[in-house]
Amino acid sequence: NILSTNACDLKHKAEDLKNKVRYFNSAVFSVQETHFRKKGKFRMKDYHIFESIRKNKEKGGTLLGVQIGLKPVLVKEYNETFELLVVEVKIANKEIRIMTGYGPQENWEISERTTFYTSLEEEIATAELQGRSVIIAMDANAKLGPKFIAQDPYEQSSNGKLLAGVIERHALCVVNGLVEKTKGLITRQKHTVQGEQKSVIDFVITSSDLVNHITEMHIDDDRFHVLTKNLKTKTGIDYSESDHNII
Repeated sequence: NILSTNACDLKHKAEDLKNKVRYFNSAVFSVQETHFRKKGKFRMKDYHIFESIRKNKEKGGTLLGVQIGLKPVLVKEYNETFELLVVEVKIANKEIRIMTGYGPQENWEISERTTFYTSLEEEIATAELQGRSVIIAMDANAKLGPKFIAQDPYEQSSNGKLLAGVIERHALCVVNGLVEKTKGLITRQKHTVQGEQKSVIDFVITSSDLVNHITEMHIDDDRFHVLTKNLKTKTGIDYSESDHNII
């Protein structure tokens, strides 16, 4: 059972995340935009916590929690200009590389965006050569469009084209697009002056050999389980929700 979401600042949502992990009995959980500046701020009993924090950004931060019983091993951490984590676990007779990261913004220079997707593809290719299966759970900041997700409200974006190339070259499966196995659609909802924006930019992507092992994927676009900050202040309680929906 894997849980994935963007926290939009985990500092005051840490206890809520722990409650969600326990509620869903998640063996693995990935979180983007922790906004931690140092590692070790988040700890959870019975889980090994891996983190990547960009050296050149104030915000961001990616975290991957894995139950100790899965004997997780860090394979690679990227943190120079972007965040990407690769951790290996063994489940039954399968060795699986779990990858998570925070994709580049669409308005970044193309060279910066390409570097992220090139590194992601290199890790996928390495896993394949070593006979490992792959699970990617991340906020990609990319729109794949109806080609991959039938009801996607947006056409494929520039980042989406880069990600689509990686998916197609390695015959990966976008679980969001498996109609028969996926419940829910929208992964990000944001209120702006132009109205409410709804998009699909968070994905779970697997190698083809794992597709038959997927029972269901639930995207919480009803926002029953959205990560929430409850912070006591002098004037009351500061209450705010992440604009991303849990997968």
